[in-house]
Amino acid sequence: MSHEIQHKQCKVCDQLKVRIAAGVFQKRKGKRWVDEGGRLWNGLVCPDCHAARAQVNMRRLRSKPNDQIS
Repeated sequence: MSHEIQHKQCKVCDQLKVRIAAGVFQKRKGKRWVDEGGRLWNGLVCPDCHAARAQVNMRRLRSKPNDQIS
């Protein structure tokens, strides 16, 4: 089985990083891209940047009182 390997530029950090095709998603039938460590890419956002953005968003979400969440 051959693996498709690409060098893509992350749209957040603008660094050239490796992404590897690791099968397809079940329902959407799109390719599943991972980095060398097996962490999933989110579109054109590398796993490191996606984790950092998710952390900021969750911290912001959890800091608000429940009545102000829309």
